[in-house]
Amino acid sequence: GYFRPLVAAALATKTDSDERVELFKAIERFIFVMFRVGRFHASYKSSVYYRKSREVRKRSVKLSSVTQELNQLVDDNADEAIATFTARTTRRFKEGNGFYDWRSLRYFLYEYEYDLSEQSRQDKLGWEKFTQNEKDKLTIEHILPQTRTNEYWHDNFEEYTEEQIRYLSGSLGNLLPLLRSINSSLQNHSFPDKKNRPQKRGYNNGSHSEIEVAQNEAWGPDEIFNRGIRLLKFMGERWNFAFKNDKE
Repeated sequence: GYFRPLVAAALATKTDSDERVELFKAIERFIFVMFRVGRFHASYKSSVYYRKSREVRKRSVKLSSVTQELNQLVDDNADEAIATFTARTTRRFKEGNGFYDWRSLRYFLYEYEYDLSEQSRQDKLGWEKFTQNEKDKLTIEHILPQTRTNEYWHDNFEEYTEEQIRYLSGSLGNLLPLLRSINSSLQNHSFPDKKNRPQKRGYNNGSHSEIEVAQNEAWGPDEIFNRGIRLLKFMGERWNFAFKNDKE
């Protein structure tokens, strides 16, 4: 919230629109890495950027310098943010439902869907679906269900304990954005049935994220792991930071 005055000041300043866009990108990156990943205190640097808002409005500081400062702050604190993210994610698995309990999951999965739509130049699941409160709003689907009543899931995960199944179910690679009506109709179906539903909506004719998942022949631990790694690598590329290694 404390970035709103800076945004307003930037819009009220006569400058190149590209310079404003770069500032807005830097603000969004700062918010995501510092607050959504790193869980820094909500007032972190608030006094600094309230002051920057006044300076921008008075034209005593250039937008480009504020942009550079914001990006440098993220660069300097990214390792700490990732360490916090890793620790809190571990706790989410031990005490709850893993990544499913991450409050910024919808925003992150939207950004991934948006990136896929940019590549295909076709929008299938817009931002309004991630935020609206109507009956048909978006929910997060567990591809491997939290409760395995279908024989397919027992067969594909028979060597795992119930605790391990809970961990796999809450893994990032197992979570998929779906419209509420689609989610409820798929329920505990097998993966082939979720993919292909004659005369009904299935993964193979859904959003870009669903279609990508539908390219898999089956859905097991390897598929969950590989998709999770791909999503985390996207996170690093999208917000320009890096996990230290694959283990992290």
